[in-house]
Amino acid sequence: PAEMSASAWVPTSDPLLYTQPTNGKQMTTPQTLLSLLFLAGTGCADVEKHDDHHDHELISTVALLFTHSEDGSTQAVNWSEADGQSDDILLTPDASYRLSVSFLNEHEDPAEDITEEIRDEAEDHQVFYTGTAVTEGFVEVSYDDADTNGLPLGLETTVATTARGSSVLTVTLRHMPPEDGAPVKRDDMAEDVAEGGLQALAGEGANDVSVDFSLAVGSE
Repeated sequence: PAEMSASAWVPTSDPLLYTQPTNGKQMTTPQTLLSLLFLAGTGCADVEKHDDHHDHELISTVALLFTHSEDGSTQAVNWSEADGQSDDILLTPDASYRLSVSFLNEHEDPAEDITEEIRDEAEDHQVFYTGTAVTEGFVEVSYDDADTNGLPLGLETTVATTARGSSVLTVTLRHMPPEDGAPVKRDDMAEDVAEGGLQALAGEGANDVSVDFSLAVGSE
């Protein structure tokens, strides 16, 4: 076939695009591909806009520490991802406890305590306490800590035993970063969860971890 001279390369309206007539068709040149890749890269820049810069940490252990308000005795219980098991909680009737919860990543060596990171990002997190232990009145849980906006955090709480019996206490760490610059975490979330369960928070963040503990008030 006859060779085509350089003058046959015809610029288009875009200075980066050139076409070569070939048997009535147009051929895409390397310059065209580069331009298309450039346009594709810039066109996708604003597809996903959010303010969530927090990577969900791997939480392998949830640790609860109950401290009796009168005699100072303590009870430590854990949930471990390794075996999926949690220790049983046994509390004294008509008593009050200070409850501290910690979140760990024991896949790291040494183990990484994620609790302080959660405390630093308190405006994006809240710990919720649900399950039959709460809904059936075996214990009452009240928040003792708050974020900088005065909203509950839940790493430190007071647990009062109000009835004897066996139940389940569910501990849930909820991650609620801002969306489009607007805060997601709001007041009365704990009340909404108490009335409607965690389903009441649908569309408002996501769980980092949710764990069940067997809880008994009084000896069995």
